[in-house]
Amino acid sequence: MERTRVGVVVGKKLGGAVQRNRCKRRFRELARRSINRIPAGWDLVVLPKRECGDALPLRLKLAWQEGLARAGLFQPDDAS
Repeated sequence: MERTRVGVVVGKKLGGAVQRNRCKRRFRELARRSINRIPAGWDLVVLPKRECGDALPLRLKLAWQEGLARAGLFQPDDAS
């Protein structure tokens, strides 16, 4: 069975190790919560921007969903 995998790549330009790890954790959680609404068999690579560490959770969620929707991989659900 194919499954979708998500990887988060954060460069040193984003900040120190604490900030980089925070961004990775935040995007991994977004992926975990929405993985069942992404078609199986995709390998996604996420490259967060500097604003990731300070962004509000709702703003990150909307950016994540918008990016996936632009790629045709995600249908927003108003309930989540």
